[in-house]
Amino acid sequence: MKKNGKTANGMKRSKLSITFYVFAALSALYFLYSVVSTWSYLGSYYASAGLSVTDDLSTAIGYVITGSFSFLITTVMMFGIAVIYDQLCKLNASKCAKDEAKAEKVCACGEKDEKAAKTEVIADKTEEAEAAASETAEEALNKLEEAPENEEASETEAASENEENAEEK
Repeated sequence: MKKNGKTANGMKRSKLSITFYVFAALSALYFLYSVVSTWSYLGSYYASAGLSVTDDLSTAIGYVITGSFSFLITTVMMFGIAVIYDQLCKLNASKCAKDEAKAEKVCACGEKDEKAAKTEVIADKTEEAEAAASETAEEALNKLEEAPENEEASETEAASENEENAEEK
């Protein structure tokens, strides 16, 4: 059972997921409308020629599919995107909840609170960027520390090769 916008496992659906479900439902309704209107058109077309739709059923079905298949594909894709997004949110619930909370802070607050929420979001992103930069800086330092050892070894090998070449001559 779903209550208050929550799924059966108690997790709240995201606004993005709900949006995709709504677009899928609207697309499904338009698909059904296009099938019915196309079939109605074909019925009147064949009636004006004095024929029945069942006389040339393969052509009629092809015409209906051509006229409405794109809406069926759109419906399936929108529904699939919503289901996949829900599954990803289940796997990483803390991140989805955090992103939803940030979005609600920015959208639902007053002007002063909106600035504070934006500042908080910017501060979070700055912390993430600093953490990534410090990891990159540590990697660069490790490479620099390893590089002189490798250069010394290369210089020693080059010097010994030069000595061997000089002795041979």
